Amino acid sequence: MLRYARSLTESMPENERRRLVRLLVQVLGQHETRTADQLPGYQPALLRTTSRHGLYGSNLVLVIVLLARHCPASVLFPESDDPVTAWHRHCLLWRSAMDESQWTDFAVSLHVHHYWNSDGRDLSVSLRPDAAGPPEPLDMNWLFRYPRAHGGSGWSRSYWEDLWLKMAISGGTNDSVLRHSLDPVFRWLGQAVAVFTPVEGAPASSLAHDLLELLLADREAVTDEQLGDLHMRALRGVRMMFPTASTYLIRTMDALFTAFSRDRERLPEATSDAFGAFLRNDTAPCCSVSTKG
Repeated sequence: MLRYARSLTESMPENERRRLVRLLVQVLGQHETRTADQLPGYQPALLRTTSRHGLYGSNLVLVIVLLARHCPASVLFPESDDPVTAWHRHCLLWRSAMDESQWTDFAVSLHVHHYWNSDGRDLSVSLRPDAAGPPEPLDMNWLFRYPRAHGGSGWSRSYWEDLWLKMAISGGTNDSVLRHSLDPVFRWLGQAVAVFTPVEGAPASSLAHDLLELLLADREAVTDEQLGDLHMRALRGVRMMFPTASTYLIRTMDALFTAFSRDRERLPEATSDAFGAFLRNDTAPCCSVSTKG
C-alpha cells in the first residue's frame, strides 16, 4: 500500500505536494480538539474517541510524510514549543489506538533522524527505505538538550530505577521481551544506566552503553584508536560514580577492567597510562586491581 501511495505522490508537482502538506498539517492540529462527529452514521467499527483520534492522526501523518518525503517535527506541530516532545506524545496516542500488529506496521514504515537546528533540537520523519538497517544511534547530547559534540562536564540522573519500574508497568509483549533482556543491566550496573559522558567532537553516551560496547563489540570492527577512546570514556564515567559511593561502583569497575585486560595490548599508551594512574590514585581505598592481570 505504501509503495503504491508513494508512486502516486512522486508523480505530483512539487508545489502541489507542498500545498497539501500545509493543508494536512492544519487538519492535524485542528482535529486534536474536535469532539463532534460530523458523520455519525459512518462507523465501520465502534471505537473509543481517543482511538478514533489516534488512528486518524497517524494516517494523516503517513500522508504528510508521503507528500513531504522528509518532514520535521517542527513542521508537523508548528504550534508546539517542543516539537520533539509533541512527536513522542502523539506516538503514545497512536500506539494506544492500535493493536501490536498495527503498531508494528506503522512504526517499521518510518525512519526518524535526530538533529539540531537554530532553535535547538528537532527530528525529521521519513519513510523507511526497503533495505534500511537498524535505527540511527542516539546521542545523549540531543536527548538531554545539550549542544552537539559539546564535550563539557558529564551529568547523571538519580531516577534510573524508575526507568526499570516503568518498563514493568506497560507490560506489552514486545516491551516485556526488551525489559527481560535489560534486567541484568539494571540489576548489576544500576546507576551506570543514567551516568552520561560527553566527548568533544563526538556523541555523548551512558556508562552502561559504553561498558556493553566494550564487552560485546567485534574487535575486528574497531580500530585501536576507537577502542582507546571508548575505554577512556568509560573510565571517565566510572570516575563520575565515585562521589556517590554507589553500590554499583565495584560491578562497573569489574566490567571495565575485564574489557581492559582483554584489550590492553591494543590500547594507545596514553590510555594505558590513564588506567594505571586511576588504579594507583583512585582505587586504592576500595579495591586492589592490577593492570598486570
